[in-house]
Amino acid sequence: MPAFAFEPIASALLQADLNALAAVWPTQASALDRQRFDVHRNNVLHSLITALAEGFPSVLKLVGEPFFTAVAAAAVRASPPRHPVLLAYGAEFPDFLQHFPPLAGLPYLADVARIDGLRRRAWHAPDAAPIEPAALASLSIEAAAELRVGLHPSAAMLDSAHAARSIWQAQNDEAKAQFDPQRAESSLIWRRGEQVRVRSLDDAASALAACVQALRQSPRLDQLLAEPPSEPRVNLRADPLINPSAHPRAAAGFAEALSLGLIVRAEAATTDPLFDPFTSPSSATAVVSLSAESTP
Repeated sequence: MPAFAFEPIASALLQADLNALAAVWPTQASALDRQRFDVHRNNVLHSLITALAEGFPSVLKLVGEPFFTAVAAAAVRASPPRHPVLLAYGAEFPDFLQHFPPLAGLPYLADVARIDGLRRRAWHAPDAAPIEPAALASLSIEAAAELRVGLHPSAAMLDSAHAARSIWQAQNDEAKAQFDPQRAESSLIWRRGEQVRVRSLDDAASALAACVQALRQSPRLDQLLAEPPSEPRVNLRADPLINPSAHPRAAAGFAEALSLGLIVRAEAATTDPLFDPFTSPSSATAVVSLSAESTP
């Protein structure tokens, strides 16, 4: 089969475009049993819609199965898989939801989907043993100064203009009794042991963002904790890549990260590239992979 045949075949499967298939195999396509081809096409579409439903269960609960199936079918046709691992399929789904006109009345839905996606990324992230506070305290001053650290490869921050975390928690039986759906929220998503966690980061976002920036500049612990006296606040939404002015709060962020089990040795802070697209920046939402590579 010629290499160029795959694209028309994929188009025929997702769009029911028999003309594209006929361009490759004109004699076979003219005799093609349309009913049998439709069965295969429907199986392909169904498997991809199922992959999105399993990957974004909170979105499915929010909109219901019939509406989700219709939206997912449109998303599959707009962004078919680019690799054969369906576990990692759907990184573009939140952006699709954000710009899909029928969902204009649900502006929070895309960020709820991002939480689902970041939880999946966290679950499949490489294992990395966190540095325990007691182990760090037992190091000599010289050893601590030379220690190279990073942040757990599962960790990511989501800064939303909506109460996306509270809405996500409501769909997963973790919600507070009451919350304001219009309130902006910052969230931390990471895995500790075998449990993926989603927690508020509203009060600690600036400090943890500062820790991320400092680790990107240098993974050495002594340089991370050597902070100047001033403490400007970081606007995570304004700069998803973290502004260098965040560095003064790095020590506070390090302490927070250490208590949450986010601090690992630098060589363990390596993400799985298959799931990295789930932290791709969006125009409306800051999504930050906390384990971004730092400079030696």
